[in-house]
Amino acid sequence: MFYLASVEYVGPNQDDDRYVDSTEIQVLKSPVKINGMGADILDGWAGEYNGWSTSADGVAATLEEAEAKIFALWGDVREIDHDGRDPSVNIAAVYKPGKYAPLSRSSVIEIVWEDFNDRITAESTDEDLEYAAFNAESVANDHEWTCNGLALTIAGEIRAAKLKEVEVEAA
Repeated sequence: MFYLASVEYVGPNQDDDRYVDSTEIQVLKSPVKINGMGADILDGWAGEYNGWSTSADGVAATLEEAEAKIFALWGDVREIDHDGRDPSVNIAAVYKPGKYAPLSRSSVIEIVWEDFNDRITAESTDEDLEYAAFNAESVANDHEWTCNGLALTIAGEIRAAKLKEVEVEAA
């Protein structure tokens, strides 16, 4: 038997870059324990410890059945290497949600800053911003990353800053 679990950071530092891609979907060889050491739980919230929330997401007879359940629950996922983990955890497989790894805000800024700063003006339309964000997302996807909507937010922030510059110069 295989047991599905999801582990997600819910602590106070949600915007910290360390937690951008921290959620894991695990296929375990033993059941999830309530609060990590209590009774077995097969489905439902299992507790939180030190900012990490664990949920039991069901049981599967085979790894293939476990994968099918994961896809049904999470949609696109990425399998990650789980070698080097504590062998006492009995992990059979680990996945991350999403087809692409999400980038942190600072990483998105690093990728788009030069292009956006040159391309976006105070007169840029919403469509211009959407086009710039679409292109940034395409470039990120080529590297199996996603900007996770941040490129459009950053484009809007750049336009707002340039609008402010124009207003200051006009005053």
